[in-house]
Amino acid sequence: LLIGTSPKGSEVKLRDASNHMSAILDSYSRYVDYMNQAKKNGEEGESRSEAYYTKEAAAYAKDIKERTSKIKKLEYAW
Repeated sequence: LLIGTSPKGSEVKLRDASNHMSAILDSYSRYVDYMNQAKKNGEEGESRSEAYYTKEAAAYAKDIKERTSKIKKLEYAW
C-alpha cells in the first residue's frame, strides 16, 4: 500500500511507515531501560555507571527526536 511520496520522490509504502515506527519504539524501549538503569545506579552510588547510562539514554532520545521529525514529510522512505 502506497502512503505517499517523499520529498526526494521515493514512494512511501505502509511497510516503510511500519518499519520506521518499529525503530522509534525500539529506541524508546532502550531509552527507558537506560534511564531506569541510570536511576538504579545513581541510588546505589555508582556515579560512573549512572553517567554512562544517562549518556546512552540521551543518544536514544536524540534518535527518537530525529526519527519523529521525519514522519510529517514522509522523509523516512528509502
